[in-house]
Amino acid sequence: MNGWVLIPMLAWVAAAEAGAQQRHTLTRWDVEGMYAQAKATLEDASQLNMEGVPIMLEACVRNGYTPAARLLLAVYEGRYKGLPAKPNEACALARSLAEGHATASQNPSWHAFCAEAMLHLARYAERGYGCTPDDAEAYRWYSRAADAGLPEARAEQARLLMLGRGVKRDERVAWQYLHHLAQTHPHTPHIFFYMSSICYSHNARTKAAKLLYMGALQHDADCLNNLASLYESGTVVAKDTAVALSLYRKAAALGNKQASANMQRLAYKEGMAATAPEETPAHTRLANAVRRVVEILPINEHSKERLLLWLRGGRLPIRVNPR
Repeated sequence: MNGWVLIPMLAWVAAAEAGAQQRHTLTRWDVEGMYAQAKATLEDASQLNMEGVPIMLEACVRNGYTPAARLLLAVYEGRYKGLPAKPNEACALARSLAEGHATASQNPSWHAFCAEAMLHLARYAERGYGCTPDDAEAYRWYSRAADAGLPEARAEQARLLMLGRGVKRDERVAWQYLHHLAQTHPHTPHIFFYMSSICYSHNARTKAAKLLYMGALQHDADCLNNLASLYESGTVVAKDTAVALSLYRKAAALGNKQASANMQRLAYKEGMAATAPEETPAHTRLANAVRRVVEILPINEHSKERLLLWLRGGRLPIRVNPR
């Protein structure tokens, strides 16, 4: 967007708000129109000047338009090219939304977003994003967001309880929270990873490995990475570097940087071993042949992994009902 397009956009916002002063509020048409224009501008890669986007979204937020509030937080967090991150504004907006109970009581969708704002604010407080780092403040907002119905916030509340950050350490209560989420909201991010961490802290390695496997089925990158390390080292499960490499690759594709480094390290190590002069053992050649056959079967990835585990006589005591 060039400056000549930006000027009429800002003039439109000014005219709409000027008229709103006489009507006391913007009309639904005004708000939806400004939001649509702001969203289209953000999604248009050819636009170069986006200075008017936050102004339009702020006007929409002042009129209680939930989609604009979500988008404005993303803009303040610097998720869109051409608009710098504004941590202070993001934190201030999240706080005002999180504390906006009066507006929430009049608008159910706004009430739901207030809970999301509490989760944002908790993360900001923990990271020190736009505010002073404060684990106690983070725990308080995670707790409030969880009580407002967000499973993801309950999981993060359990993590702080597990670590004793911002609150007195209590692994028993943390486990209760996580176990309940595993039963009621199993797709909540990180719950199986956090539960496995508690098991490892009590040296319950077999149970921890089972939880990592369950998390891997939910495509949790941390679970995939840690499960891969078990297969690489042969801890609890039968050692299998090919499976480890596959799991590292999946975790890396989900954005886990540690898994990416592990994948490159193991791939290099295996590549060097493949060029060694000694002959590959017969049982290894047979295992590789079986794996290649399974890989071309017309079944999903989960079924392939379970079949390979069964063919190897894997020691991991897991029974998963077929989906």
